[in-house]
Amino acid sequence: MISLILATYNGEKYIIDQLESIRNQSLQPDEVIIRDDCSTDRTREVVSNFITANGLNWNLICADTNSGWRDNFYSAIGLCAGDIIFLCDQDDIWYPEKIESMVSVVESHPEIMLLASGYHSIYFDNVKRIDLPGDSGNDGSIEKVPFDKHFLSISYPGCTYCFRKSLKDEYLKYGSPKMAHDAQLWCFALQKDGLFILNRVLMDYLRHEGAQTATTKAHLDRQYFIFATKCRLEFVEKFLDKAYENNYSDERIKFIKRMKKWLEARIELYSSRNLFKVSGVLPYLSCYEKPKHFVRDIFLAVKK
Repeated sequence: MISLILATYNGEKYIIDQLESIRNQSLQPDEVIIRDDCSTDRTREVVSNFITANGLNWNLICADTNSGWRDNFYSAIGLCAGDIIFLCDQDDIWYPEKIESMVSVVESHPEIMLLASGYHSIYFDNVKRIDLPGDSGNDGSIEKVPFDKHFLSISYPGCTYCFRKSLKDEYLKYGSPKMAHDAQLWCFALQKDGLFILNRVLMDYLRHEGAQTATTKAHLDRQYFIFATKCRLEFVEKFLDKAYENNYSDERIKFIKRMKKWLEARIELYSSRNLFKVSGVLPYLSCYEKPKHFVRDIFLAVKK
């Protein structure tokens, strides 16, 4: 059974194209769950009319209160029953072969817990272009992602994912609606050595100011980083408990412990607003994925 999860919020501008791209899949999902997070525009009406007009057996669920995109995805994932689950944003366009291609790979490779596909980025509204790994490589190869010291750094957005039910169950048991769903699923698949990339472009990934998961405006906000880093720390602490329960290798536990200390040092740096606290971060420079992220932390430490 194939499930597809679509989380919506004020997406009437783009959602019809996404709905059409789902309806036109060469392999149709057995279950489509669309959960709306109390949209204030016509999103729910547009979705409902589309379902009715096309005679689709899709399930539109309207939340009672607005809780944000993280909780919206968390709640929607908990509702699905599929053996293979796809995540979908409201403002992208899937190529007709996306579901069929990814299901074929997952079914023929039992070691895969989560598979991410390539994508083509399309930018609107003068949004800054960034280097995204999914935009490169389209040879159809399958690549395993190794567990390393940057295991918290995800390289592909959740809308490119499909994953097995066992990973969903783990996410609902150990995960949190306070942290991005795709980051947690990425980490859980990594620790199982089951994270793979399909180097094949299977969707258009739309980037614009109104994107549901956009956080660009918060990128230099101290309070945002304190909150986000505390959420990551809470997740790593759970991850560490899970590592002991499941007898992870000493090397892997060492990675996780080091990441925990790094996050604690960053929280101290942000909260103290004392540049001397950077000494607590220096032993963990290798935990930064890019040097500019360390420079950003220094800026936040001295920002008025």
